[in-house]
Amino acid sequence: RDHLPLHRQARIYLGHGVDISESTMGDWLKAGAELLAPLVTELQKELLSESILQSDDTSITVLGPNEKKTNTRRGFLWVYLDLEGNTLFHFTEGRSRAGPLTILKTYVGTLLSDAYSAYDAVVRLGKIVPAGCWAHARRRFHNAREEAPDLAAIAIEVIRRIFAVERKASEGNLTPE
Repeated sequence: RDHLPLHRQARIYLGHGVDISESTMGDWLKAGAELLAPLVTELQKELLSESILQSDDTSITVLGPNEKKTNTRRGFLWVYLDLEGNTLFHFTEGRSRAGPLTILKTYVGTLLSDAYSAYDAVVRLGKIVPAGCWAHARRRFHNAREEAPDLAAIAIEVIRRIFAVERKASEGNLTPE
């Protein structure tokens, strides 16, 4: 939750009189990741057994040299979560369809996503029902206001009402059931 790069953590610890090198903390992280790998595998199995999953990706800055000889490069975290909020993060160097394919190649169910084309490959496998996000749909209608202002306004109003019902349900602690 309060992620800080290792060099900043090392400075903070040094300010408290504890000298821990970045490489030592990096070794701890690596060892911790190796110990947690079986839990991540089980979490992935559990998530993939759910009938509905949500997914999105976000870019992150990755420290370390790259082909441009800089100290940072862009990576991607693909986020997968179920309706209970159980979450799996999957890191990839690029934003290609390989990201979703790696995780979702055996998934059978409904996938709620932003319709990014990288998901097309897993949808073509025939086991996933794609579902769209209302916020992304609303954006398309918002962009269509110049071409079809009356129709776009109707769609935007319907989506606004859906959001109002969802907000009211959330405030009332209602479940989907």
